[in-house]
Amino acid sequence: MKAFTLDRYGSADRVRAGEVPDPELREDDILVQTHAAGVNLLDSDIRNGEFKRILPYRLPLILGHAVAGGSRIGSRVRRFNPGDEVYARPADGRIGAFSEFIAINEDDLAIKPNALSMEEAAFPRRATPRARLAWLDQVKDSLHAYQLSKRGNSLRVMAEAVRWGKRGARINPISPGIVMTPLAKDELTGPRGEGYRRMIEGSVAKRVGTPDEVGAVGALRMGPDGGFITDTDFLMDGGTTAAYWYGDVAEVRGQ
Repeated sequence: MKAFTLDRYGSADRVRAGEVPDPELREDDILVQTHAAGVNLLDSDIRNGEFKRILPYRLPLILGHAVAGGSRIGSRVRRFNPGDEVYARPADGRIGAFSEFIAINEDDLAIKPNALSMEEAAFPRRATPRARLAWLDQVKDSLHAYQLSKRGNSLRVMAEAVRWGKRGARINPISPGIVMTPLAKDELTGPRGEGYRRMIEGSVAKRVGTPDEVGAVGALRMGPDGGFITDTDFLMDGGTTAAYWYGDVAEVRGQ
């Protein structure tokens, strides 16, 4: 297949067009035929070698973190059909949207909303404000929305960490979830109480967190013992996210 590859870290002239082998399709992968690929600052930072110590990619490397296109599916894929129009932000370690084809795990993909063109799906900043929100139709429950928001937190933190690091700052947010606050007490005793308790019972910790636990993590990350920690959104939800993707929480994946 045709692709743009990076042979050595450096300026834009290190990227060349050429022929490379087709990507390997794993059982839980979807092979996306690229119709559009987004270009962003992360790709240029990787090209320049900004992340080579923390993301040890093997060269030659195909860049590209955002893609939209048609699909062919692996044998164990269950949530997509051949020919579905999809869009994705491939996982770190499996990037490569600047190519004719890219293999992506099904958990990293979504069906492209009809309101978005392929170009808008691959580069959402070019979409109209209404079209940017079209994907919300695919969010079927509150727990799904929670997972998306936490994933968004992680991506924003990684994108900003290098920029703020050049100013001598560390980016270390904490995303507490299922913590016993006045709001949580209201939810437990309100109309959503049953679903809230189901999330707690299905989590890894099987209990709620406390404000003191959040404070303790904050003290570590902002204190001298946390000086080497940056670019990470610290998720404190007792394993609710883990249960969403890999456990038995009922309100997940369209159920």
